[in-house]
Amino acid sequence: MLKKVVVLLPTYNEKNTIEKIVDLILEQQPKIKSYDLQLLIADGHSPDDTWKVAEKLSQANRKIHFIDLQGRGFGLAVMEGTRYAFEDLNADILMQMDADLQHDPNEIPQFIEKIEAGFDFVQGSRYEKGGRNNISLIRQMFSLGSSLTLRALTGVWQVSDFTPSYKAYTKALYQKMSKDSIPWQGTTFLVQPATVVEAYRTGAKITTVPIKFKNREVDKSKNEVFNYLLEIL
Repeated sequence: MLKKVVVLLPTYNEKNTIEKIVDLILEQQPKIKSYDLQLLIADGHSPDDTWKVAEKLSQANRKIHFIDLQGRGFGLAVMEGTRYAFEDLNADILMQMDADLQHDPNEIPQFIEKIEAGFDFVQGSRYEKGGRNNISLIRQMFSLGSSLTLRALTGVWQVSDFTPSYKAYTKALYQKMSKDSIPWQGTTFLVQPATVVEAYRTGAKITTVPIKFKNREVDKSKNEVFNYLLEIL
């Protein structure tokens, strides 16, 4: 039986991009033939009806799964989606990425390669050789400053970029992690670096892969920068 990789897409008002990102992810299946690639859309009952599109996609394709969280919060979508992927879908590997086309699905195979090489947790990084951060200067300064601060405060020096959603980790690691140590209840993206730190705390073997990051094709970033900085500190 093939091992299962579930790509988690936490969504909120992604109606204009969700179908395109789903298609691009499914196109990666031939590149990872030894795995069964599936998707899980965890939507916060988006007012733009993203959840309706996601529900139709899941009904049309058995590789696409959907949960309607009936509540807003990126951390809620991440934690509930992660739990569902590992416990209900029996994923061997969880991948997480944005649904707004800021992440390139063509990079999925390099995450899987690192897991196959024996790593437990793989973090996408814009600051590794081959990575790129094609966003506004102020957002570049924020993301770099956040990562430098987190490296200094936590001692997790092998991770150069803490804030991207693009990551992968194993079921074995998930079972070791303390879910209560990850502050997923807030409205900011603090769940992202907190997950990295919790993986490190368990003694996980961690590495990074270069990713190319760009501005959203539609709408704007949902990150609440000021509150995020306060929560990091």
